[in-house]
Amino acid sequence: WPLIGPYIERTPDLTRFTVSSPFKYPEEAFCIGSLAIDDFRDRNTQAQLQNGTWRKLEEVSGRPLELYMCGLTCRIPYLSLSRIKRRHLALVPHILATAQPEELELDIRGNFRLPLKDGPGCSMLKTLTVTMTIRRADSRMYLNGAMVRAPPSILEVAVSQITYFEAIPRYSCQQVA
Repeated sequence: WPLIGPYIERTPDLTRFTVSSPFKYPEEAFCIGSLAIDDFRDRNTQAQLQNGTWRKLEEVSGRPLELYMCGLTCRIPYLSLSRIKRRHLALVPHILATAQPEELELDIRGNFRLPLKDGPGCSMLKTLTVTMTIRRADSRMYLNGAMVRAPPSILEVAVSQITYFEAIPRYSCQQVA
């Protein structure tokens, strides 16, 4: 890690892949800047295009930065992005464009709009689960604001298939749509 070619060569029929780093800020742990992050992604992507990628991958989970650096080139039916923070929002559309998941789970840390855009990344989406951890007393306002700014195609999915969970330190409430 972070070069995944050897893992793909040793386990070509892998069905579940989880990237888990013990570092709170992986970009600092690897002493890398944005150029190095893109370099890791490019190297991983090129290795997969030249040597092949996982053929049976069904489920992938991890934080956006680590998954972005993996540069996965295969479609992923179930994708779980954990601990999404504002500084990594720009990476999410790139991950989704390749993965084209049917099921997407987003664990958002903060009060910002959903990191989803109309396009190929969300075209196959059937189920979306959003968990938002918000540090405000009036979390409902932020949750509603996040959905109002969501792309129209996501709102179509949201009508009956989005589950929201709002967690607030010392308080909690659950809303199912």
